[in-house]
Amino acid sequence: MIGDVYMKALLINGSPRTNVCTFTVLTELKNTLEKEGIDAQTSKCVFDDIVNEVAPKFAEADAFVIGAPVYYASPASGAICR
Repeated sequence: MIGDVYMKALLINGSPRTNVCTFTVLTELKNTLEKEGIDAQTSKCVFDDIVNEVAPKFAEADAFVIGAPVYYASPASGAICR
């Protein structure tokens, strides 16, 4: 809660690899948000989509954080730029 406002944040891991840098950054951010009283949930975004499962969370969230790996200064080899 920030002031008298209850907040929810949805953090989406856009990396196809598990437990590497993007996961670590999002985990640290999630921990920090929760210490500040913000309900933070992490979800994994994969090409064989789970949109139907995640979509309801979009409507409930006050903030979105999408983490994607960067390879040679190019976001996810262009995967999120399609």
